[in-house]
Order: sequence, then C-alpha cells, then structure tokens
Amino acid sequence: MASPYVFKASFDKANRSSIHSYRGPGLEEGMKIFQELKQTFGVKIITDVHEASQAQPVADVVDVIQLPAFLARQTDLVEAMAKTGAVINVKKPQFVSPGQMGNIVDKLSKAVTTK
Repeated sequence: MASPYVFKASFDKANRSSIHSYRGPGLEEGMKIFQELKQTFGVKIITDVHEASQAQPVADVVDVIQLPAFLARQTDLVEAMAKTGAVINVKKPQFVSPGQMGNIVDKLSKAVTTK
C-alpha cells in the first residue's frame, strides 16, 4: 500500500533575501499549475498564504492552506484564512512558546464562528 502524501509547493516566495531572487509564478499562474497537478496526478496540495487577499483564491484550489511561521500572529491573515473553511496548517514560530500558540488557535476559532 502506498503512503498518502500532500505535495508542498509555493506560488510566491515573498521572503527572499534579495530583491533580484525569483519569487515564483504568482497567484494566478500558480493556481493554474496547482489545478493541473491535481488533475494530472491526483495529488493533494498544500501551500503558504502570505496575504489576506490570497486566502480564498488559494483555498478554492488547494487542499490545505498553510499559515507561515513568520506570519502566524497577523490577525487579518489568520482571520481571512479561517473564514475560507479550508484545512489550515499553522507553522509554529520560533519566537512563540507552545502555550502562546493557543492565542493563534483562538483567533482561528473566533473567526470561524463569526463567518
């Protein structure tokens, strides 16, 4: 029996150290690529969301949206992601203790109940 897996890829690497580094295909082209991967290979896909405006368009295509560690405390982004109804993977930031992660989970929960 094959092990299930989720394909991880990024449509925009917004945290590059150099302004000259390639960031990726962007939102629109990235979603087309993800759609093609899903149709061709039948894989589930996870990708990061960096801005609140990206949450719903990304959630409409991929199977899991990921909250990057560096952005995990950004309330507008957390709420936008929660309101999509998608499965969300929250990466734990180095600067946030396990106990403080409850605050992020609370933001997600409250946003869902106010949908």
